[in-house]
Amino acid sequence: MSRFEPAASFVNFEVLRPAMTAKELKIPTDDGQHADVQPIDLQKNEVISILGEKKINAAAFQVRSIDYDEILGRVFTIQHVKTDNQTRVTDWQLAVLEKAGRLVVNGEQKPGRRPPPDMGLTPEQTASANRMLDYLNAVQEASDNGNIRMTEAKIRAALEDHARKTGDKPICVTTYKKYRDIYEAAPFDLLSSLVPPTSSGNTTKAYGEAFERLVTKCVMATWSQPKGSYRTLKRLVRKELKKPRYAELRKHVLTPAGELKPHNSWFSRRLAAPDDFTKDELRHDVKVARRKNPMTTRRPLPDAILDEVEADYTTLNIFVIDDKRPLLYGRPKIILFRDRKSGAILGFSIFFGNPSYEAFIHGLRHAIYPKNMSRYPGLSWPMYGKPQRLLIDNDPHLRAADVKHACDVLGIRLVQTRPGEPNTKGGVERMMLTLEDLVNNIRGSVQHNPTRRKDFEDKEAGKPILTLSELEHFITVFICADYHVNPHIGLGATRLMPGIPQAIWNEDIRNVKARRPINPQTFVRLTGNRRGDITIQDGKVRWDCITYYSEALLVPSFDHRHRSAVPGVDTTKFVGYRDPSDLGRMWLVDHFHRTVIEVPVCDGDRAYANGLRLYQHNKAKKHFKRKMKRAAENTVELMDALNEHMDVLDKMHMERKKAGTAHALASYHHDLVGRRVHGEVVEMPYSEDLGDMEIDWDDPFEVEPLESGSEADAPSVPPKTPRAEVSYSDGKAHTSDPVSRKAKEKTTTSSSKTVAVSKPEKKRGAAKSIHASLDLEQGDLKEMVRRLENSRKG
Repeated sequence: MSRFEPAASFVNFEVLRPAMTAKELKIPTDDGQHADVQPIDLQKNEVISILGEKKINAAAFQVRSIDYDEILGRVFTIQHVKTDNQTRVTDWQLAVLEKAGRLVVNGEQKPGRRPPPDMGLTPEQTASANRMLDYLNAVQEASDNGNIRMTEAKIRAALEDHARKTGDKPICVTTYKKYRDIYEAAPFDLLSSLVPPTSSGNTTKAYGEAFERLVTKCVMATWSQPKGSYRTLKRLVRKELKKPRYAELRKHVLTPAGELKPHNSWFSRRLAAPDDFTKDELRHDVKVARRKNPMTTRRPLPDAILDEVEADYTTLNIFVIDDKRPLLYGRPKIILFRDRKSGAILGFSIFFGNPSYEAFIHGLRHAIYPKNMSRYPGLSWPMYGKPQRLLIDNDPHLRAADVKHACDVLGIRLVQTRPGEPNTKGGVERMMLTLEDLVNNIRGSVQHNPTRRKDFEDKEAGKPILTLSELEHFITVFICADYHVNPHIGLGATRLMPGIPQAIWNEDIRNVKARRPINPQTFVRLTGNRRGDITIQDGKVRWDCITYYSEALLVPSFDHRHRSAVPGVDTTKFVGYRDPSDLGRMWLVDHFHRTVIEVPVCDGDRAYANGLRLYQHNKAKKHFKRKMKRAAENTVELMDALNEHMDVLDKMHMERKKAGTAHALASYHHDLVGRRVHGEVVEMPYSEDLGDMEIDWDDPFEVEPLESGSEADAPSVPPKTPRAEVSYSDGKAHTSDPVSRKAKEKTTTSSSKTVAVSKPEKKRGAAKSIHASLDLEQGDLKEMVRRLENSRKG
């Protein structure tokens, strides 16, 4: 197929990739384990086309013979029209191919002259075919479905009678017989066979096929240049015609003056013939063509949560400072992991500088494991787990070999989306925009470029407003108290219906596929913070100014194979790993005993290193080297150098105090949590024993919930108060209702108070005095209620 044919011509099966053998088409196998089927009417020498399983290839076959098998029934021997290879198909196989749309019967017509399929007919063609079909049916009814022999006179009478009923001009008998024969011989599309043939006009090329091929070649060369018009095309055609092999062609396409005979509009039409994708491919490359001419579709949601998780990162337009040290980190970047089924955010990681493998692993681990929410009262984040597939875009660091290796080790399939198609993971892209909008509204935020900054002039812009912990707090509160509990379009039953991520997660988490446990040390090894020259000195290990100590280091250091530094002998070196997200510990590989030793930081460095991330440590070392003109030797020097510049940190916090950032974030947290708590639907407990009892609004009582047997169990409010087995002093277990028990305790207390009152002031006091006269030791609550009702009636 030429790239200059109509854009939809590649859909025709004649231009699909030819299959040289029947095996390439993957024709279903017939084992005979089925009932007899209706025969397919195919004649000898008839041509059929069979499409492949995925309809990307096809082959034409000719029926050579028709045989019968006792097990398979009728068997057709078909021969490939190009390779002459033969294969056998049955009626059942043809029916299966027909149902799948993989069988096309060509009949004796050439593929190019076959009428269009039924669905390809225009309204005018459909009306014309139905008109002819009505005449055929009229004659068929007049013959009593073939029981009456129809002469020409009877056929003419039937045609005239139908024309009179429909107000149409009758067709002649010759026309009727012509279309009757066509209809009966129609191999495939019956209605389209009745469409009157139309002439395609004069298909002869005015200047010959050779000149058309030459112009087509020059059109491709014109679009391959940075710029080009019909003048460029004509110049290239003249240049080609000067070649000796086109001497005969020049006589037909050039005037005596040497000018090209075709008009300028003729060349303009040829230049505009290629489709937009081809033009962009020739002028740029295939990547640009795909990006400029995308075919976007809505991806269906996966069947279960954690089946597909999207990952992407963005830059936040605000400057961040350290909580305790005078360090300005700059603008942070954040990587998010979002579940496509529920829309829930599984985890995130904040980092600075260029996107790194360390940030990806840190965010993935945050997404897989449970979160510690002790710092966020009133909030919960139950969304976590290992994804089955991880969708990433074409960012270099996300499609790096290290990321793919990490996913392979963890059993996660990494899926790379096509370039220039952000809609394939549009959920996380939309979440990024929402987060950027929130940060841009914080006082002191900046824009991505100077042009945007001019549109938002702010004297506070660029000032360090947030600390690192406040930024983490801000994002966590937004995710848990806002994003997870509000509806979002595209998560409902249809793609236009909203859904709430938390509700979808709570409903589908029971159906998620179980996973194997993951060794946490795997994440440490994958981060790549590894050294192969670790030495043990005096039972300690020094790594990057930080000292680590553990009594377990005595085992490899006292081994007889261990060597200490003496002249001529190198110290034994070990392999060590460190978690970039927490430098408070390291792991040393004891190759003597084939084990791994976890070594915490020593007491003297604990205040500096615990919870410290690697980029923070590198920032502190860089700060020390810039100020002291040398590398730091230990954490004491680092902390002393940072303490010398605490006035810088004080100034930063004063600016923050003026901006009121801490108060604004606290208010944001309080508003979101309060809105979520007040918006919850609370299911009140109900006690059958106290269903008819009045509530003392002046002095209500509260029932303590039953203690859970496990601290991991979340407290719940059942529709009815539970019956608990309580053991009393007699050693027997009695069933007790905690609401009833609390009511009895309160009634007893109220009774003792009521006895001391001589003149009750309220009517309710009379009820209390009655309560005081009851024998509550028996615990008969129903009797108490009965006496109360009788007293009221009295």
